[in-house]
Amino acid sequence: MAKNHVPPNNFEALIELQQVNGCTALKVGVTWKHHSSVQELEDCLLHVTKAEITEKVEKSDFVGIITDETLNYTLYKKLIVYARKENEGHVEMLFLGNYTIDNGTSDCVFEKLTEVMRQWGLTDR
Repeated sequence: MAKNHVPPNNFEALIELQQVNGCTALKVGVTWKHHSSVQELEDCLLHVTKAEITEKVEKSDFVGIITDETLNYTLYKKLIVYARKENEGHVEMLFLGNYTIDNGTSDCVFEKLTEVMRQWGLTDR
């Protein structure tokens, strides 16, 4: 879904479509609709790619941080964080995570962003 820029709120409809198309792995009556399913998928993707992303960030000449505050369809406030890195003229966007935040105040966003940057080793740059 993320690769094709499909919003998480389309998750249920895509599962239903696959069931209609005869996907036997998605049995009718088995529910994949819990709000945390998308977050769990994002966490798995991040876990698998974390070493590669960390290596790219460490080798980069310059790193910028891009954030956006969003709401998921259960109305949890989220802070999505990307790193934009440059190395030898090549620019790339790297997904660093989609984090739950308590509220949208500047203090809350700053604290979470500081935590994320520390987690990714970006505080010493």
